[in-house]
Amino acid sequence: MTSEDIPYCCAACRLLQEPARECIDCGSVVIGRLDTEQELLRWTQLSMRPQDGGVRARRVTAIDLPSPSLGHDAVSRSGVARALVAPLRSLLDDQPILAEQISLITRWRRSVFLRRVHAAPFALETPQVLVITGVLRLVPHTRPARERLAGDDERLARLGIPAHFLEGANLEVVTILPGDTLSVSGVVEDTRIAELAIYRDAPDTQTMIGRMGSVVRIAV
Repeated sequence: MTSEDIPYCCAACRLLQEPARECIDCGSVVIGRLDTEQELLRWTQLSMRPQDGGVRARRVTAIDLPSPSLGHDAVSRSGVARALVAPLRSLLDDQPILAEQISLITRWRRSVFLRRVHAAPFALETPQVLVITGVLRLVPHTRPARERLAGDDERLARLGIPAHFLEGANLEVVTILPGDTLSVSGVVEDTRIAELAIYRDAPDTQTMIGRMGSVVRIAV
């Protein structure tokens, strides 16, 4: 793994992402490259000031993941997921998927050390086709299986996490496959989606586009 493979991480919601000045999910400016800004992830409070309750730990601390902001005009829709473009490959095992959320969590409380979301635009078959894209937050109906990872597990490198950056975290994966029944919540807008050939000639397509401060929440 080279330095270019190491992502940025938001200290507020622990999302691993491309280099940015603000988190693409929650909008926090407390963000930095994972290997060089590890200090940001060692505080139990985001203020990083003892007088505000912050305590500096020796290692990366886990946080209770804040609820996503969906936007003032968010609505909910349910339907069956289907692919619009060639399926992605899972970051962990190269299996075809529509989307996946990979979380490194504590064993009991499900507090989050780090998380990564990997997704391509896909459609939700409702009475009217709805395209889902952008920043997503996947929420499982039931508790997913968990697996304890060693600090040198090769799957950490696939996520852009240096070896031994975390010790003893538990891996939790939520995946969306074609044919899955989903409930989605977010802001719907009419959008031209020129890059999706199936809709290229259509004037507009109903779309939920997850953005900073207005993400798409998906119950899987």
